[in-house]
Amino acid sequence: MYGEEVDADLPESLISGVVLLTIVEKHLPFLLVDKRWHKEAKPMSFQARDNITLFADCCVALGMRRSDVCNYSNFERGDLKQITATLCAFAKLGIPKGLHQVSKELETYVEKAYSPAVAQMDLVNEEEEIQLTAEELEALERERQAEEERQQRIAESLKGFAELREACEAAFNRAVEGLCADVLSGIDMNDLELSDSSDSSKSSKSSKSSKSSKSSKKAKKSEGARELSVEELRAKIEKAEEECALAKRMLEEMRKKRAELEAEGADTSEVDAAIAEMERKIGELEGMIAKEREELQRKEEEERRRKEEEEERKRREAEEEAERLRREEEERIMREEAERLLREEEEEKKRREAEEAEAEAERLRKEEEERLRKEEEERKQREEEERRQKEEEERKRKEEEEKERLRKEEEERKRKEEEEKERKRKEEEERKQKEEAERVQRELEEQQRAEEERARLEEEEQAKKCRGCRSKRPKQTEEGDA
Repeated sequence: MYGEEVDADLPESLISGVVLLTIVEKHLPFLLVDKRWHKEAKPMSFQARDNITLFADCCVALGMRRSDVCNYSNFERGDLKQITATLCAFAKLGIPKGLHQVSKELETYVEKAYSPAVAQMDLVNEEEEIQLTAEELEALERERQAEEERQQRIAESLKGFAELREACEAAFNRAVEGLCADVLSGIDMNDLELSDSSDSSKSSKSSKSSKSSKSSKKAKKSEGARELSVEELRAKIEKAEEECALAKRMLEEMRKKRAELEAEGADTSEVDAAIAEMERKIGELEGMIAKEREELQRKEEEERRRKEEEEERKRREAEEEAERLRREEEERIMREEAERLLREEEEEKKRREAEEAEAEAERLRKEEEERLRKEEEERKQREEEERRQKEEEERKRKEEEEKERLRKEEEERKRKEEEEKERKRKEEEERKQKEEAERVQRELEEQQRAEEERARLEEEEQAKKCRGCRSKRPKQTEEGDA
């Protein structure tokens, strides 16, 4: 990999930092002791920014000045000149410490590409100073005053830059606190304090124990965090966006101050590092705001679905109520119709009974005349008719029983089919609900992992700053004693 062409587009191929740190890890591993980097970083990601920052630290550890090292913004702009100069300096300073020799075609180019500039001042000895003319002394005085004014302007610019940086960091901190207020309210801050020993022990643990610790932290956060409403979440995002816009304005002012310092010829390495750090923080803040925006959209969608379901439920209840009233009205009409038919049947029955009574009287009168002659014949005829009637009734009864049996079997079959359909429908609904719950759980877990990774990175950065502060205290004490 080292010494070979990686891609025609050099910034695009190296922007993730994976290639650069792989070379460092293989040939200069002492530069990465107790340091972790992202081997799966994607271009234009926060992990890529961390990798480029770590590579810059390695270059400084080799002996390069911070101002000569390219940063992530150089890769974003495609600043091929600065990137090439950094790589040549890295090769020149790294070859004596373990890097392989480059090809002969590149050896001369690398040797001439980087030569650390050392600020030198011409000294004027005492004899030459005596020989200076009045005009030369005035010129030297003017130069001294101009230099003092320049240093004063640089100091004022640095002071203004520091104030802008504090304002920018304050806006960033307010935005982060506003975004994470609901999460931090349910988290024990002691759990967030990580020491160097705990970092090293965690790196040596197995993946199984790491997953279990992460799951326990997720459980604590989920228990302590309060679910925000859509309005609260929207207000929180708008407030964070205002703070982010303020931080961007402060960052733009910082860039202007940096241009002023560069115009004055001041060393802008620390200023560039501060600007790069704020750019990284603002990028992370924008990512957090984007995630909160996605959460807001998800909650608004859930609220909309809930309202639609509520409206659908009310509509179904109204339809069921209308159907119930319609059935009651139909039953009332049917009862009235049945009562009317019953009255008509009773009247018709009475009329028929009266007619039958008259006919019976006439028949009895005629039968009385022929009773003796037809008595035996009528008896036999009645017996025959009764027999046929019984047979007919028995046949009809059997047919009715057969029809009733078939009807019951058909109803039982339909009932079983309906029950089977209802059971399948319920199983399908339960499966969909379970899949939805699992999807929501996965999204929550992914968000939680991203949040933990961000918190871990911030704590590591804070720990690095704290170590730097502790290393400065003894020096300050010695200077005070002196």
